[in-house]
This record gives sequence, structure tokens and C-alpha cells, in this order.
Amino acid sequence: KLCAVLSEKLKLEKLRVVNGRLELTVQDGEMLLPKVVETAAENRMHVEAVVLHQPSLEDVFLHYTGRAIREEGGNELRGEAARRRRWVR
Repeated sequence: KLCAVLSEKLKLEKLRVVNGRLELTVQDGEMLLPKVVETAAENRMHVEAVVLHQPSLEDVFLHYTGRAIREEGGNELRGEAARRRRWVR
């Protein structure tokens, strides 16, 4: 229910529930956080805990590519990089 309220009142679009927790992806989270808690309280919803997470380079890369910067076995070269490496040796 909080998802719908925040979406409507604060015009937030990037909301999702993960393992019973509400995750928001927003610009200027430090500024928005008090408004989120206030909106929850106004609608008689209890906020148990709040965590503010600044994205890392890994988070940004994962967001745009859908994969980790280094997959397991990251020392292995694949595809074109592997062909070029073999050619140079």
C-alpha cells in the first residue's frame, strides 16, 4: 500500500518491494527521505527502518548492462578479446 501512496503523492516511479522491503531509486535521496517517512506517517503506516544507499560503480554498471563488472572466472578472455589475445602471443 505504501508503494501506491508514495507513487501518487510524491510522484515516484522507481519503486519495488523486495523481500518485504520497499526499495526506491531516486535522485537526491537525502532530501526525499524525510518526505517519504512523513507521507507514511500521514497515512498511518509505520516505517521500521530506513537505509540510504549511494550507488557504487558496480551498481551503475549492473543497472546499465545487466551483468556484474567481473563475472566469475573474470581472468578468462572470451569472444573477440580472446581471439585477439591468442593472435598477439
